[in-house]
Amino acid sequence: MKFIVYKTTCLVNGKIYIGVHQTIDPYVFDGYIGDGIATYFTYYIRHPKWAFHYAVAKYGIENFVREVLFVFDTEEEAYKKEEELVDLEFIKREDTYNVALGGEYIKKISAPIYQFDLAGNFISKFESAYEASEKTGVCDTTIRYSAREKVARNGYLWSWENTVNPEEYYIKEYKTYYIYDADGCFVAEFDKLDKCAEFLEIHAKNNNLNRAIKNKYKINGYFVSYEKYDQLSIIVTKNNGKLNRYSIDGDYIDSFESAREAKTKLGLRLGNLSAALRSFGICNGYRWTRNNNPPIKIDITNK
Repeated sequence: MKFIVYKTTCLVNGKIYIGVHQTIDPYVFDGYIGDGIATYFTYYIRHPKWAFHYAVAKYGIENFVREVLFVFDTEEEAYKKEEELVDLEFIKREDTYNVALGGEYIKKISAPIYQFDLAGNFISKFESAYEASEKTGVCDTTIRYSAREKVARNGYLWSWENTVNPEEYYIKEYKTYYIYDADGCFVAEFDKLDKCAEFLEIHAKNNNLNRAIKNKYKINGYFVSYEKYDQLSIIVTKNNGKLNRYSIDGDYIDSFESAREAKTKLGLRLGNLSAALRSFGICNGYRWTRNNNPPIKIDITNK
């Protein structure tokens, strides 16, 4: 692994962002453009926090180009160089997106770090990445990379904060996904995310899958778990209820056990159906709700 100090330029206005990134081949673009944003991970475009995030959301990731300024063997060297480049004068410039002084992560090399499972549940606290490495067998550089770049590594999420949001992490792990039907009966298992996503008819990087696993609700008519059970215990929530079809005027017509069943029988697009469910909106000429005890008539005033 190498550590690069990079500069990313906005082709629209010429403003730049300087940062540090860990990569296998510094001379081959790996999709990472900066500040947690990559071609394969766009959470911060959809949920921007800092100036650079807002800029990419506004102009589009295709309008940003990354170039390598320096290559180092250690992260300490890389962050020292970043510290030299991104000083107070630099961040005050009108043509930069950096909002924090460079080299800040040097201080975190010996800082306490927290370990979480892929669903964001706390596992353990360590006084440093070095201690975490000794006790877990995960390389300390890998641990800091996970915390810095918000990427899952070795089946864990790592952070310098005592809580994490899994949706902010890029999770690409080789694990087994177990699929259950609406009654909690085992249906299938997949050892790769893309195969699971294909079965569920969702995108492989759809964060709704992580939420469905963590909160134990259905996604496209199925429950998904990292554990295999003879019978999955079902928690009844608003996300697990039946899908109910209503006329435009709010009169009850019928119900379906899952979105997949409604899609199969009526030829619906799952994306359109999901949007309708969120707002009691219209899909294919009908209104939709999710409720195990649907009323015969629903007031559509202001709907």
